[in-house]
Amino acid sequence: MNKNQHPVANENTPPQARDLAATRPGVILMWGVPIAAILSTNFGLWAPQPTLFIIAGALIWMGIGCLFNARRCGRVHCRFTGPWFLLAGLVPLMVGFGILDLSTGQWNIFSAVTTFGALGIWYFSEKILGTYRG
Repeated sequence: MNKNQHPVANENTPPQARDLAATRPGVILMWGVPIAAILSTNFGLWAPQPTLFIIAGALIWMGIGCLFNARRCGRVHCRFTGPWFLLAGLVPLMVGFGILDLSTGQWNIFSAVTTFGALGIWYFSEKILGTYRG
């Protein structure tokens, strides 16, 4: 391969080499940026309505990233955290569109369930099923 060619991940590439969670740029793009966006909503930088859509967009971004990564490399936890984050992203959307109303305490519970649920799914799914599955 000459210097102008780039390696392409295909079905013969080991899953670890295709795993976005195994590279710093992948982690930053797929999870760091949305987590930073969510954290930015805690400092009163945004009005309430945009905050809801920032949180929803970030959760949906992470869900899509997880599903993409699961398809790309077979990462086990991504198969479960992808749908988890997509479902979690619906909550702020429903609040933003006036379908659901949450108090501050309920937002705290939502945040804790979303965060610790994702961490639990990540840990236990890979503990039980392994890191990669074809």
